[in-house]
Amino acid sequence: MQTRYEHVKSRYRNSVVATTYDSSRFLSAKGQKRNRLMLAAIQRAFDKAASLGTPIRDCLDLPCGTGRLFPWLLQRQLQFVGADISLEMMRAGWTKIGAASSGGVRLGLVQCDGEYLPLKDRSLDAVFSIRFIFHVPREQRVRILQEMARVSRRWLIVDFRHCYNVRWCFRWLCHGLGLAKHLGEVWSRASLRCEAADAGLRLVGIFSPRRGLACFSDKWVVLLEKADGKS
Repeated sequence: MQTRYEHVKSRYRNSVVATTYDSSRFLSAKGQKRNRLMLAAIQRAFDKAASLGTPIRDCLDLPCGTGRLFPWLLQRQLQFVGADISLEMMRAGWTKIGAASSGGVRLGLVQCDGEYLPLKDRSLDAVFSIRFIFHVPREQRVRILQEMARVSRRWLIVDFRHCYNVRWCFRWLCHGLGLAKHLGEVWSRASLRCEAADAGLRLVGIFSPRRGLACFSDKWVVLLEKADGKS
């Protein structure tokens, strides 16, 4: 029987899902607002890394999907590689970077599984991983975080679902009443630090998309640093 994680991976290889992904998630007024808030949190993590003496100049976007981060990365003149298991999603995302390929920004796309990245050790300043890691079972998740750490010189910027929010409390109540099948994975600050340590990482900062109203967002953008301290 196919696991939930395997189902998610196969779903994003569907060409219909790939071509409708942006319109279903990011093009409505609500989706655009949610995306702006998330990008603002990513920006704060990005700025924090720079303030600690190692600015991010090149990075891996994993999984890049349809290129949600591509415009943001291009605006900051970052050199980047987009990686995804789904060739269909990357084809949809190519339209966002095709015109930029002659603009002096070095970029590329590679199809791969996050558990086995075809990149050399310490080949990029950072790895960005948005809307992915909380879909992955713990065994594979730690292995993927270790792979991200391997190819990064210092930084990971990853989003996690946390337990300190109204949405989680409501879902937990519905699950208890038998109205929700899956609770999904969420992290406390302590469990996040523990899992980061298991992957050879250290928690540097947590950035909520809603800042002062963090309890109304179920996600954190997290800045992680390689625990060996080498950049």
